[in-house]
Amino acid sequence: MMQIPRYHPALFVNRSGETQNVVHVVRRLLRGDSVRNRTITFVGEYGLGKSWLLTHIHDHLLDKFSEQEKKRIDLFLIDLNQYKHDNPVTAVMAILRHAGKELFQEETPGITPAEMSRALVHRLREWLGKGRVLVVFVDGIFDASWDFLNELEEYVLGPLAIEPRVLLVLDSRGKGYPWKTPELRVQVESKELQGFDESDTEKQVQRIWEETMNRPPPASLNLKHLHQLTRGYPLANSLFAVAVAEAGRADPEEALDTVIRELLESMIDDQSRYQEFREILEALCVLRAFDEDRIPQLLAAYYRARGDEERAREREQWDYKQTRRVRRDLVRQALASWDEKKGGFVISSYLRHLLETFLKQEHPRVWRALHQRALELYEEWARKYPKTASRWKKEAKYHAEKLQEGA
Repeated sequence: MMQIPRYHPALFVNRSGETQNVVHVVRRLLRGDSVRNRTITFVGEYGLGKSWLLTHIHDHLLDKFSEQEKKRIDLFLIDLNQYKHDNPVTAVMAILRHAGKELFQEETPGITPAEMSRALVHRLREWLGKGRVLVVFVDGIFDASWDFLNELEEYVLGPLAIEPRVLLVLDSRGKGYPWKTPELRVQVESKELQGFDESDTEKQVQRIWEETMNRPPPASLNLKHLHQLTRGYPLANSLFAVAVAEAGRADPEEALDTVIRELLESMIDDQSRYQEFREILEALCVLRAFDEDRIPQLLAAYYRARGDEERAREREQWDYKQTRRVRRDLVRQALASWDEKKGGFVISSYLRHLLETFLKQEHPRVWRALHQRALELYEEWARKYPKTASRWKKEAKYHAEKLQEGA
C-alpha cells in the first residue's frame, strides 16, 4: 500500500498568500495593534494540503522576521491526531504539560485540567506582558471527537483565544464542531483553500519526481491531463505522480484505480470495509447530491448493471434506517458532507470526479445505467412534487446531457 506523503519542505508548493496572511497578523501583534480576529482557519476538503500548510508555516514563519523580532515570537504546534485514542481529559492534560515544556522549559503544575490551565495562562500572561507574541497551530480538528474538542476548548483553546497577543491557526473541513468561545466561533478569519492551478500541479509533480526518483518526469507524461483528473488537489497530484512513476505509465488515467484505492484507504478507519465503501461511492458518484431517498435507488441500479440481481433487490427494499446508516458512515469517514446550496449530501468533489471518470472508462455500461436511473428518478419526482419540480427538472436535464455525451 502506498504511503500518504508526510510533509517535506522540498515538495511544498504554492500557498504564499496564506503564509503571508499569518505573517501580516503576527507583525500587527508585534507592533501592539489591537487585532479583533486572532483565529485564522484554513478550510478545505481532505487532500487540499491543510496539514502540510500548517506544518510549513510553523516551520518557516520565523524566516520572515528579523533577528530581533524572532526573539519575541513563540510557536506551539498541537497535532490532535497524536491523541485520538486517548481519554479526552488525559489528552488535554498531556497538551498542557507539553505546552509548559515547549514554551517555558518547565512542566505545567496541577493535578486537574482546570489547575493546569490556570497555571499555564498565568505564566503566559507574564511572558506576553514583555511584548512577546504566541502563535498556536492546531492540526486534526475535524477528526477529533467532540468530547475531546469540548475539553480542549475549555482548558486550552478557549483560554488562549481570549489573550490579545495570541494568534491561533487552525485547519477545518467546513462546518464541524460548534465552538462556544466567540474568538473561535465568530471572530475568525476563514481562508478557503483551492486546488492548484495547472502550473503549480506541474511544479509539484516535477518536485516529487526529482526528489523521490532523482530524475525529472518523462516528456511523455501528460501533466495537463493529470491536472484535469486531480482538479489540482495536492494529495491526488502526489498519489498520481508516484503511481505513474512506479508503474512506468505515461497516461495518468491508467493509474486511476490505484489512486482511488490509496485515497479511500487513507480516509477509511476500518480497512475491511474498503470494498463496501468503494461500491457505495461508485453508485453515488454520478449524482450532484444525494440523501437517504436516493441511496437505495442508485445502489440497486449499480448492482443490477453489474449482474447482481439479488443485491439489487435487497437494496431496493432498504428502509430509512438502513440508508441513514450508509449516509452517516460516509459523513463520519469524511467521504461526504452536507451542502446547503445543493440541498443534499455531496461526495468530496475531486474524489467524485475520479470515481466517475474511472467508472465511465472501465465500466461504461454501469455508468450509463446509473445516469439513466437518476434521470428516471428525477423525472418521476418532477411529476410527483410540483412545488419543487424545477429543481428536479434541472437535475434530470443534467443526467440527460451526460447520457448524450457518453452516447
